[in-house]
Amino acid sequence: MREAIERGDGVAVLDAVAECFLCDLQPPAWLALAFLSRWRSVKHASVGSWDEAFGQPWPKGTQLARKRLVQENAVRAWLAAVRRIRADPGRPITKALWQEIGTELGFSATTAEELARSHSSLLTLAEIKAQHNNDREKPLLDDGLRALDAAFHSSHGGKPAKS
Repeated sequence: MREAIERGDGVAVLDAVAECFLCDLQPPAWLALAFLSRWRSVKHASVGSWDEAFGQPWPKGTQLARKRLVQENAVRAWLAAVRRIRADPGRPITKALWQEIGTELGFSATTAEELARSHSSLLTLAEIKAQHNNDREKPLLDDGLRALDAAFHSSHGGKPAKS
């Protein structure tokens, strides 16, 4: 993220500041300077808007409804896929899997797959499937999935699924 900020990406400045707040961290000095420089440009009337100082949050023509759909459902679709793969490691990742997940979540198979694959996770579905039989890795993976599931549901007002 620092590279993007040093290249002049104002939205990356806001994203980095938000990450610091979300993780209860004090921003590093270079980030504080980048933020304050842009903030002052608006406060001192060097530029006329926050968008001019930081950049537009979404490119012109972005379909905001689609962005919301992805942001609200990507983790749900990914977790649904992970649960099924963990329950049956021999199951192939095919259209049938996505159809089942889509039906559960109220989407088409294609949308369910796109949502799950758009979730940026440290592990891909194929890696989870491959690691399922490695007993040393399994407790760590289980704990990570439970934490991700709990965090998602607590931020969306629901209850985590039982594993």
